[in-house]
Amino acid sequence: MKVGIIDADLIYRTRHRFPNLACMKISGFYKREGHHTELVQDYKQIRQYDRLYLSKVFTDTYVPDEILQLGNLVYGGTGFYYDKAPPLPEEIEHGMPDYGLYEDYAAEKIQTGKSRAHYKYYTDVLLCGWDGLCDHLQPVFLVPLQPGSGWQHDRFFDVF
Repeated sequence: MKVGIIDADLIYRTRHRFPNLACMKISGFYKREGHHTELVQDYKQIRQYDRLYLSKVFTDTYVPDEILQLGNLVYGGTGFYYDKAPPLPEEIEHGMPDYGLYEDYAAEKIQTGKSRAHYKYYTDVLLCGWDGLCDHLQPVFLVPLQPGSGWQHDRFFDVF
């Protein structure tokens, strides 16, 4: 199955500067299941996918109604539901995100002359951790919030 992952904020906002963790988790889940996933960078591309997932963080991010009415689309995120957003299914929420989801997007932008520093949150993702409960390392996912604001723990493992 070919799965399209839509980061609506990325499409709508010209100065959007950070990846969507829900999109990365959905992509990671489907890749583990053996499916092909891609970041959709334009709504014109959507007809080529068997299934589409759309997420947005900001309530003022515009998504055309005809996109939201597609039969093969599942959408969600705080941009639709604010603080009442339904959680991702457990197997997606607690799975390894696909940190490579935005690689092609960032590479294309950098190749067209855009500053690498502007896209560092798409290319430089930190993965580290110690669970403190046993004698081996466990992954703790840290994701960037906004430029200069530090890192937020994903709560994949309740460490901090």
